Amino acid sequence: VISLSGTDSVQVKSGTSMAAPLVSGTFALMRSMNNDLSYALGRSILQSTAIDIGPAGFDIEFGFGRIDLAACLQAVQETLPSPADLNVDGVVDGLDLGILLGQWGPCGSCDPTTCPADIDGDCTVSGTDLGILLAEWSAGKPA
Repeated sequence: VISLSGTDSVQVKSGTSMAAPLVSGTFALMRSMNNDLSYALGRSILQSTAIDIGPAGFDIEFGFGRIDLAACLQAVQETLPSPADLNVDGVVDGLDLGILLGQWGPCGSCDPTTCPADIDGDCTVSGTDLGILLAEWSAGKPA
């Protein structure tokens, strides 16, 4: 890690003192995307998305490798529930379609808690929301 040295120079440093803030900052970004992300899942994502830069697998010098922030955040994005899972049961299916059709038309309020079928946030449950729901259709698989 290139780090400040004194008041007017930089130097390359390594070790846990350099790695810990990077890992902590990455985990903070991960949690900012999904506040329900557990420590265990976060650790697994960090390890599985790291770019291996030493001998294959974990090693004493490089650990699991270099953080790949883009891959890490993409993996966290995949842990988020689908906004089309209107009844929050883990699948986007006919039950969600029923909720959407039951709320069809203008929402009385733009508050997502009172009009969850307004998936696109335009204060109306319409064909756009239906398209999003159908694109997310799980066919019995977790959302």
